[in-house]
Amino acid sequence: MSEAYLKSSHSRRAMFLTALMLLSSWSLALTAVPMASAHETQDGISWPLSGSNDTGWIQLNATVGSDPILSSQATADWILEFAPGAEISNASLQIHVNGSDGLMIDQPLLVANDIGVNLFDWRGLGILGASDSFDGANPYSDRLSPNSASGAGWTLPSDATITELAFEALAPVDPVTSFTPLTIPVTSYAQHPVDGQLYLATGSTILVFDAVNDPAIIDFYDFNELEAESALGSISDIAIGPNGNLHVAFEEPSEFRMISVVDGTVGTGLPSLPTGDIGAFEVLSSGIYAANTVGDLYEFSSSWNLLLSPATASVVNDIHEENNILYLATDNGVDRFDLLTNQALSSWNSGNVLHSDSISEITTAGNQLLFSSPDNGLARFNWNSGFWLATWDDANWLDSNMVSGAQAYQDTLHIMSGSKLHRYDLSTGVFGTSIDLSQINLTENSVNMMMPWSPVGARAPSSMMHAMTDGSRLVLVDATMQSTIQREIVIASGPSSTEMSDAVEHDGILYIAGYDSETVDRFDVVNSVWLTSINIGDPATTLAIAGNTILAGTENDGIFLIENGTIRANVPAGTDTPQPEVLGIDAEGDCGSVQGCKIISAQVGALYRIDADSTAVGSATLLQTNIELSGEVAIYAGICYVATTDGLLRYEISNDTFLAPWGSTGVNGVDNAPVAVIGDIV
Repeated sequence: MSEAYLKSSHSRRAMFLTALMLLSSWSLALTAVPMASAHETQDGISWPLSGSNDTGWIQLNATVGSDPILSSQATADWILEFAPGAEISNASLQIHVNGSDGLMIDQPLLVANDIGVNLFDWRGLGILGASDSFDGANPYSDRLSPNSASGAGWTLPSDATITELAFEALAPVDPVTSFTPLTIPVTSYAQHPVDGQLYLATGSTILVFDAVNDPAIIDFYDFNELEAESALGSISDIAIGPNGNLHVAFEEPSEFRMISVVDGTVGTGLPSLPTGDIGAFEVLSSGIYAANTVGDLYEFSSSWNLLLSPATASVVNDIHEENNILYLATDNGVDRFDLLTNQALSSWNSGNVLHSDSISEITTAGNQLLFSSPDNGLARFNWNSGFWLATWDDANWLDSNMVSGAQAYQDTLHIMSGSKLHRYDLSTGVFGTSIDLSQINLTENSVNMMMPWSPVGARAPSSMMHAMTDGSRLVLVDATMQSTIQREIVIASGPSSTEMSDAVEHDGILYIAGYDSETVDRFDVVNSVWLTSINIGDPATTLAIAGNTILAGTENDGIFLIENGTIRANVPAGTDTPQPEVLGIDAEGDCGSVQGCKIISAQVGALYRIDADSTAVGSATLLQTNIELSGEVAIYAGICYVATTDGLLRYEISNDTFLAPWGSTGVNGVDNAPVAVIGDIV
């Protein structure tokens, strides 16, 4: 159903009872028995011997007794009197509804009280006269297999006539998967105040998020495809209008579009600004505002009216309202406009009271205004008393001078700065323990952003969330001091590295050594999505598997043992070689078991052995030095084969002894002889 229709039908629930008609008739021929009407005498009422009665259509309005908390329905009584001892035959009952005319009822039950018989029972079947949901889950979510999906439907009375049918069919999408590093920067956000959906703008696309559905991205609008001929540029800002429609502002050309809340169609929006490209756009309680890219502030009534023109041209990044004053976050400080006096106020910048000239966002936290900057921390102003408070930066409480976002809810303030999520208790004025972004599966980068997602609407989360993104995923964190992760939504995924030095697959996960990113990337083969990379802090050169343990050889730091997506241990590189780089690695056994494993590591010019089990990991023990390794190591049946420029070394692990090497067998002068085990063949 469209949102407007749903709101209309919900407001009438339990307010109107279905129009009912009870037709009672007697079967005696009217020509044989004259019709007689009951009439009063001195002794009482005189009833006819026989007759019939057509009540016509009777409308009953059930308005009394409805209580959603007690799950009780509204009721209405209809009394029909018959002569004592009368026998009723050939009685018929018709029920008439017309949802398009507002004649409907939610889950009606028609009962003959005197005889205790249910004449009509529609309980559990929704609204009679209209249907605002499927019989099962609503919304219905499924995947095409391969080209269709069934399972959503309505239950209708027999002989029902459908006069109006409207439903919204969304197109949920899986995350974008790339085989090169990929981030999708979010530039603006808006939450719908009725259904709770979250809209994120990126480039020329709007993604629609549903906190209840899986996948969470339930729709998207790509304006490059929708209006290819119009050549719309990047989206500068989005906001929900007074009528619930989504307004989309484009930076260049300076145009607006509007997405209908009723049917999701895209139409023309507000008129273009009189001058300049659109830099920022907000719909606030006081009005509709837009600023161009040189800092001129406009208000819209029937047309755009200029409110403020700054002395210095400034790009406006955010428009914020507090206590009847508009604050404009710009790249030249903060411009202000008094809505009560309709006058511009003095500007703030680094030359007077502000900590930075570059302000990216303005947020209210209690009686404080917070000014986020990308270069000098977070400034705080008590708007109620008019006093400035101490600035937070990397010299006191913050991890970095770059503040990616700040959001407050009740007594909790979350600050996203550098590689940390800081937590501040507004009631006590005390910082809690900071959380590494890696702990909530986010990475630190230039597109980090934080936004609120309130529990308002059927498509919103069940409690207040602070949604954080690094351009690849949206992580919902509980907006309290506990800051627990409630859900992780992947937007797009790709590896962290552009150079691959090795790859192994284990249990449906492909592990890739990222040489230029100091990480081990993980790709879920079944779901075609990249998982969080494992940062080992050094370029990975080679990989191997030992039971459920992934072994990662590095350029400088030896070998890392990775289990369940986390680093379990690190074995430093051997020191008996001119270079610490691990060229090849393999293992026999299970490093995570009690029995343990034997790891053979080939570094530049030397061969090492490492013993490990579930409780301990030994150091690198030198086996042989002064050898020219080609980098390949393979183990089969307890024998380790090591490729060198002079042939194939053979090391028997159980006896800790070298066997006679294998030289060339038909190929002479080989500079590089790789070795591998495939099945039972070396």
